[in-house]
Parts: sequence; C-alpha cells; structure tokens
Amino acid sequence: MANKLTRITGEKWVRVPQSGAMATNYKLQQFLGDVVKLKVLNGEAKQDLVVECKSVKNPVNIQDIYYRNDNIITKWIKQAKCSMDWVVVFKWNRSVVFGVSDKKEVLFDLGFKAIRCLIIGTKKIKYFIGMWY
Repeated sequence: MANKLTRITGEKWVRVPQSGAMATNYKLQQFLGDVVKLKVLNGEAKQDLVVECKSVKNPVNIQDIYYRNDNIITKWIKQAKCSMDWVVVFKWNRSVVFGVSDKKEVLFDLGFKAIRCLIIGTKKIKYFIGMWY
C-alpha cells in the first residue's frame, strides 16, 4: 500500500515500524495506522492522516455493512477512527482495493474512484467507500 500511495500522491509513504511484525530501529514514537508519509516517520511533519490497511483471504460481504453493526469493516473503522482524518484500505484475494472514510475528500485525495455514500448498520452511520482500479 505504501508504494501505491507514493505513486498516487507523489509523496513517499512507508510502513509504520510497529505495524504487524516489523521491527523498529526508530525512536519509540507512536504512529497511528499501518503506513505514514516518510516525512512524518522522520519527524519532519506531523501526522494528519491515519491509514489502516487490511488484506483478507476471503471476500468481505459488502452487503453486511448496511444491515449489521458488528461487521468486519465496522471493526476496522473503530481501529482507525481518531481525532484526525482516517481511511481503512482493504482488499481480498484478487479483488480491487477499497477505501472507507467518513470524509469523501480523503478518498479523492488518495486517488479512489467510484466513491459512494454508505449508511452503515442499524445506527445509520454515514461513511464513504471508493475503489482503486
């Protein structure tokens, strides 16, 4: 995902050292999400976007997000949500990459297409979903 974000935005993105099983040689800084801009990692800029990346083997049932509050995407959103802008980027085997955020501008800025509004679960929470093709 970091390489794709680098190509789309023109800024260098890198995987967060604490993300997954990655070891760290960096000072113990707290970064949110799985990838950040290199200038954030180097301490040259403040983090202003949380990018949470998920890759699963089996297809995510997109229809579940309309009717259930306990679906996998809602759990991922809870992991990413904070006081700054956020996006959950996900895919399954041989699928396009999807992005979900509460702000469609975040998806546009990251190069997502076919952005649609979603009303998720019985609580009727509004999010936007887009695709990278």
